[in-house]
Amino acid sequence: MDRFTAGQQVREALSAVVEPELGRPITELGFVSEVSIDGGRVHVRLRVPSFFQLQRFGWLILADARAALGVLPWVEAIELCFAGDGVRDRTDTGVAPPFDEPVSEHQRSHIRRMAFLDRQLRLVR
Repeated sequence: MDRFTAGQQVREALSAVVEPELGRPITELGFVSEVSIDGGRVHVRLRVPSFFQLQRFGWLILADARAALGVLPWVEAIELCFAGDGVRDRTDTGVAPPFDEPVSEHQRSHIRRMAFLDRQLRLVR
């Protein structure tokens, strides 16, 4: 498979990753700033708008991106790198994930409620 087709597949897979607060795909929000492919190795640079957002939802975006890319049959290794305003580059190669279990639907539901309440609070203010 050529790099152009592989890059399209990676971006298409990442379009299924939804930012929890805004409820929109990270590809639409411009969070995917770089995709590079070397054989079966995929490197994705995710640009998050703030350190605060990385602390709150970065782990979930990371888990969802890793899961979305993991279903591509030709992908052998995934490297995700966070970068952004006030964020030092942080690379996760999947060697030591931030959690041992997949994110449960209960956890996702809780995060969606938190994000909704946060949006409502900002609207009221």
